[in-house]
Amino acid sequence: ALDDGALTTTFQPIVAIESAEIVAFDAGFEGPSHALLRRDDVALDVAERTGQKLRVLDHYHHLALRAAEDELTGAEQLVLRVSAEELLESAVRLMSLLYHRETARMTSANVLFLVDSEGLADHFPAVLPAWRSVGEMGFRSCVDLSPNMPLPLDYLRELRPDVLRVSGRLVRDVHRHQDEFEYLLMLSRFATRHDMRILAADCVDRRELIALRRAGVAYVQGGFVAPSLATMTRPELTLS
Repeated sequence: ALDDGALTTTFQPIVAIESAEIVAFDAGFEGPSHALLRRDDVALDVAERTGQKLRVLDHYHHLALRAAEDELTGAEQLVLRVSAEELLESAVRLMSLLYHRETARMTSANVLFLVDSEGLADHFPAVLPAWRSVGEMGFRSCVDLSPNMPLPLDYLRELRPDVLRVSGRLVRDVHRHQDEFEYLLMLSRFATRHDMRILAADCVDRRELIALRRAGVAYVQGGFVAPSLATMTRPELTLS
């Protein structure tokens, strides 16, 4: 897929629940359907098993930045997946890409790195110096809290990401499950206390959105809000 130029990017709007305004675009990627690489998590899994993960991420960053550099406006952000082990190296490469054109409007403040909690747990506390260096460069950070590998709260206090992302079982049918709702409520209070925000992905139902709002979640994305598309489309949004 890499050699044939068959890796493509997709963009899904991320919306502030209270204002119903687009605040960011989640840049995903996928390979050709005939190779069964239609989802970014599948493509990354295959890339990691074949020793191509860093090469795939690097190519994906190039594609996403090239597509977004003239599309983002103001304080909108581009969410880019990055692995914990290549965090600093990726940030340095992205710096050079961001400023390769004098007319480019994007800065490091327009980029939010999404790092999965499993990778962070595997590299903690060794990842802390790189994490802080990335913040000093002006990039923003988001920890993707995998349901399979939640990070201890003391790790999160050390990392101090800008955003905590929840998805999957923590969002799906949250209006039906009191335990998951109370966990999100606790996490939201923790995030507010430490100047973080909660992003809920995979929201597909109005009832889920209402429960997420009640739990204090700040940002949301998913099929109910807007689909993932090949371009950075800004649909008319009505969150109620």
